[in-house]
Amino acid sequence: MAKRPSLKKQVVDKLASLARFGESKFEAKQQAIADNNLAGIRGWNSARTEGIFSIQTMLSYRRESIKFVAWAQARFGCKFLSDTRQYVTDYLEYKLNNQCSPWTLQHSRAALRKLFGEPHLGGELRLSIRRKSLISRSRGPKLMDWKFSFQNNRDLVDFCRATGLRRHELQALSAGDVYRADGRLFVYVRQGKGGRPRTVPILDNFADRVAEIIRDKQPTDPVIDRIPCRADIHGFRREFASALYRQLTGGNFDPRQKDMAALQVVSAALGHNRLDVVTRNYLD
Repeated sequence: MAKRPSLKKQVVDKLASLARFGESKFEAKQQAIADNNLAGIRGWNSARTEGIFSIQTMLSYRRESIKFVAWAQARFGCKFLSDTRQYVTDYLEYKLNNQCSPWTLQHSRAALRKLFGEPHLGGELRLSIRRKSLISRSRGPKLMDWKFSFQNNRDLVDFCRATGLRRHELQALSAGDVYRADGRLFVYVRQGKGGRPRTVPILDNFADRVAEIIRDKQPTDPVIDRIPCRADIHGFRREFASALYRQLTGGNFDPRQKDMAALQVVSAALGHNRLDVVTRNYLD
């Protein structure tokens, strides 16, 4: 008789079956919307796609799912993945009682919804609203900042502040993706979040510095050779967002007097669709 795989192995195998690496999530969503429109299906769920398109998402969902099944096994003696599904809400309540942040709870629920293929799983538990005042990521000095040398990584720091790219976008970027049009420099991101390509304007006051960084590189050479794990890439994205807003409007962001046109440009440059994500997470 074949040996029963461990709960961890069952999780790994189930999530691996959902992998769609190399495909564009954006294109998959557009196709799902088109198919559902033809079938007369409307609403937000028409844009929902099956599968996991990002390796980083896969890794984070795997970590959270393994934590959940280990908890279910220790508390309820579960041996099969299907047995653990009934305890998802209990697990979320357990994390809520242990003071987990709204971000952590929503990420946990998203991972388990993907694991079990149920988009409304755990929906009976009302989670706290993710408020801007609770955000601590990339705000204020952190221990990791003391171990990161700005001087030794000057090209990385300046390029990040000039473009606001994500870590995986920087890793995939070649010198040929930086180009000049109408007297200005731009960066073409081939595959951003959700597989969407986009064009990012380089901040005017960094244009000469970016030109210097890529001056001796061939079009296929990486713009940045090495990105230390302690580099606060999200913090640089926030700096870029604020600087681009100031460049467009001539002043700092004021939530009471929002320049919607400028917000649209900043949102597109960062690779986000929702303006509230930009105002809540990037602009102060």
